[in-house]
Amino acid sequence: MHFLVSSVFIILFSSLSIAQIPGLVNYNDEDGLNSSDTYQIRQDYKGFIWIGSDNGLFRFDGKEFKQYGKKEGLRNIEILSCIPLPNGEIFIIPFLDDFAYIKNNKIVNSEINKELQKIQFTNTPGIARNKDEIYLYDNYNPKTIYIYKNGKVKEVPLLPNYQKKIPLAVIGFDFDNQLTYLLSKKGEIIIYNAITKKEMICPIHLGKSLGFFEYKGLFFSKEDKKIIIFKRENATFKKINSYESKEIIHNIIIDKNNKLWLGLENGGILFFDRPITEKLSPPVKLLDNYVINDVLVDNDNNVWFTSVKNGVFFIAEKFFRNYINLPIKNNSSHITAIAGNANHIFLGYNESSGGIFHSGRIDNINFEKNGKTEHKGIYANNNIAIFGLSRRVFLYDIHTRKKNYYKIISLKI
Repeated sequence: MHFLVSSVFIILFSSLSIAQIPGLVNYNDEDGLNSSDTYQIRQDYKGFIWIGSDNGLFRFDGKEFKQYGKKEGLRNIEILSCIPLPNGEIFIIPFLDDFAYIKNNKIVNSEINKELQKIQFTNTPGIARNKDEIYLYDNYNPKTIYIYKNGKVKEVPLLPNYQKKIPLAVIGFDFDNQLTYLLSKKGEIIIYNAITKKEMICPIHLGKSLGFFEYKGLFFSKEDKKIIIFKRENATFKKINSYESKEIIHNIIIDKNNKLWLGLENGGILFFDRPITEKLSPPVKLLDNYVINDVLVDNDNNVWFTSVKNGVFFIAEKFFRNYINLPIKNNSSHITAIAGNANHIFLGYNESSGGIFHSGRIDNINFEKNGKTEHKGIYANNNIAIFGLSRRVFLYDIHTRKKNYYKIISLKI
């Protein structure tokens, strides 16, 4: 939906920008996104952006947010996610039961469509989509599965002939080959074939894994600070990638380009700019001060982030690529302020020096010899750049490359 992108660029300059990354926009209460926590984010077939939150479901059309809450017919307003379907419906996934969907811009809840009352869980269910069908099931020891399609719900046995009474967790599906992947308490992967009614038991070494899931034929294991990626080769699982963070990993996200994002428990998100089937690139860290719940790379490769208590962040592809391609080792740890004009990106470090990125290179600027005063902010237009350090402000003429400084004087009253 191309009108969405052009509208977002218009909003870009009127919304609140975060100084750390040029072009980053934060949408919150002031923009009509009146929620505290935002959860999963999706894009539908028309290009609209949908956001689950603790205060209903929101739709963004590039200009404004539309809220779907109790007034619109939701019986449970804590919405974890939604699934856009090819027929235009938006299936809504609440924190608890009371499933609903949007059809022709109206909420259809379980009072209007009694079929939805068939879907009952005591905990948040596992969810998968197979073309125009939605599968809902208990994550642990599942017996049946609910399949939603076109307003109808049917319940079918998940594992019709599986007799073993051992704890199992569903970790994924291969719908094309009608396979269900399960993880046993013994640490084995069980592959159940719904056609032959047979199982294949595959050993796998997960260590102290706290989470395990399948995505497009790859298998992801998460410990506190470590992830491992496996690929199945017949009855064995081969490790193809791993990464160990210095911080506890909050969640794992794979975007539409098959690139990996790791949300960190205490704030920030790591981005790996190579497909997950290749050797992982050194990560770039973004949004240090925010706990990120989900990431969406939209149809135009713009990037959206949902967060804990800080709304939604948006960055257009051009600004995002500029930032992550800066040729600075470990740039997220050392850049404390950043700004840009039409031709340059201006960088301020956690010391009394800065840089100008243009034409694929960085020209360094030293403000104070051996100074350790970090940058607090930068302003730039096409003629000057103002570098704001903790105790001094430097005025930099872009054309003559001359700099002047001004002391910051604090008054005690």
